[in-house]
Amino acid sequence: MHKCIKGRSPSAILFKPGLGNAIAALSPRAIAHCRRWGFLASAQPTDHSATQNLVFVSSNLKPRPELQSSSSPSFPRPASTSHHPEAEHGTDQCVAAANTLSQSTVLFAVFGAMALTCEGLLSTYAEAWQAATVHPFLTQCQQGTIRPTQFNTWLVQDYLFVTQFTRFVGRTLAAAPDGDLDMLLSGLNALQDELNWFRVKAAERSLDLATPRQHTCQIYCEFMGSLVNAPYGVQATALWAIEYAYNQGWQLPGPMPAPYGEFADRWGNPGFTDYVKLLANQADAALAIAPLGEQQAAEAAFLRVAALEKDFWQMAYNAAV
Repeated sequence: MHKCIKGRSPSAILFKPGLGNAIAALSPRAIAHCRRWGFLASAQPTDHSATQNLVFVSSNLKPRPELQSSSSPSFPRPASTSHHPEAEHGTDQCVAAANTLSQSTVLFAVFGAMALTCEGLLSTYAEAWQAATVHPFLTQCQQGTIRPTQFNTWLVQDYLFVTQFTRFVGRTLAAAPDGDLDMLLSGLNALQDELNWFRVKAAERSLDLATPRQHTCQIYCEFMGSLVNAPYGVQATALWAIEYAYNQGWQLPGPMPAPYGEFADRWGNPGFTDYVKLLANQADAALAIAPLGEQQAAEAAFLRVAALEKDFWQMAYNAAV
């Protein structure tokens, strides 16, 4: 890989003749990051062949040290920048030939340099995440106005979900590096207690836990099952997202009256919050060394969790035990 794009802070996006619209191939997260850091100019040329391997950089970026080094390869300036005025200023800072770069290399220059992180996902997809964690079901629990049949529907289906979630954590444990085992094992131990707690709560309400899964619950369980052969970075991201959705969903509304306060405290307490932060750290570490395809799959898994969480809260209104 050319020195001008290696490392964790690329100072350019390269367009190769025949590559087509590279920006269109980037995910929304990558585009947002590029714009945030000034890697995208105000307009893009429609004819990349006319750019003659131009490297577009923002006018506020400084040349990377290795580009100023005498040992760095010598890259020709383009013959013309008339098709893209912003690029002319950029060539004063960084110009490179990209004749040998494939499309995947060009995209990796963007994705690989800014590794996917949990915080980045929350920032990029803030609206989707809010929909996953702020819902009338939770608000009505906090207000004490949720109907018992609606809450009972959620409770039974959540128990059925957690049984499959426990298996998902076990599969994630099998794929995890040695350094992550202790945290995942502690999570499994907590899930054993949680399943027993669900059984007690169901018995108090005379609920039948042998109830079939509702459609939304079934879809969610199938999604977790589909990750069995996914890379660890994808599994770790999904695990963090699921637990963080519980944590924020029950924490954000604030203190809840009985009998819902017990549920809010179980997933909104400071100890569980700390656990979720550690899961985020593990996911970030896995994604930091993940190839492009794994990062894209992790991003898709995060969005899928967000959508399913939203649907799961809504399920309490769609069907009642």
